[in-house]
Amino acid sequence: MGKFFVHTEPHHEKAASLMRQWKQQDRRVVTTNYVLSELVALFTSPFRVSRSKVLRYIETIRAIPWVEIVHIVTKKLRIDDNIESSERARASKRLA
Repeated sequence: MGKFFVHTEPHHEKAASLMRQWKQQDRRVVTTNYVLSELVALFTSPFRVSRSKVLRYIETIRAIPWVEIVHIVTKKLRIDDNIESSERARASKRLA
């Protein structure tokens, strides 16, 4: 998706063509918040896109009705969980 926004990239025309095709075919594009995070990293380096443009690009992606962004949320590890897990592992070793 980065090549779609960065006109100087060698595969920009192909990416733009695919995006137009997907829109015309009423295809649904699914991505994740993790992919968007990686896209921001690409825009920053190696593409060297300004922060204002990066924000505008991400907002554009979020506004496209045929693009679905799946938000992946990971369980936060609590200290108690980690201790409990370690205690279970030690108990398993003793029983083995």
